Amino acid sequence: MLGVTQLTVKKQSTAWNNLVMNADPSKYHVGDKRRAAAIVSIYMGFTNNGGLNYFLTYSFDLDTHEVLASLEALGAKIAAAEFRTVLDMIGDPLDASTQDARWDQLEDLWTDELDDFDILTEAANQDLLNALTKHVEEYVEY
Repeated sequence: MLGVTQLTVKKQSTAWNNLVMNADPSKYHVGDKRRAAAIVSIYMGFTNNGGLNYFLTYSFDLDTHEVLASLEALGAKIAAAEFRTVLDMIGDPLDASTQDARWDQLEDLWTDELDDFDILTEAANQDLLNALTKHVEEYVEY
């Protein structure tokens, strides 16, 4: 029989897997912390796999203001600051759009200078991991 601590760890592990494997912001209303966590999970996955340009290109259905707000809402301050730097350098907000529209917009706005920021730093990655872990501890019902 599992002890209380083992059961808690098992629930948190299951919740973590459910969050990262099934991150779908559309399941939750804007302002819901679970929506923010889904967005942050997508952000972490895409940026780790291809960088910020990759995230911005393939998360065309997300508004960058909401992405930034989600990072901040979960307490991922380092990741939020790095993302804000890129958004400031881009200059225009990237609203939710179609994939073709986002692609065209990034084609016009992404500069060679931004290539230096097209990574998720180790500090930002750890920040995201900590924020999502804390969130899962609070929302083990995933």
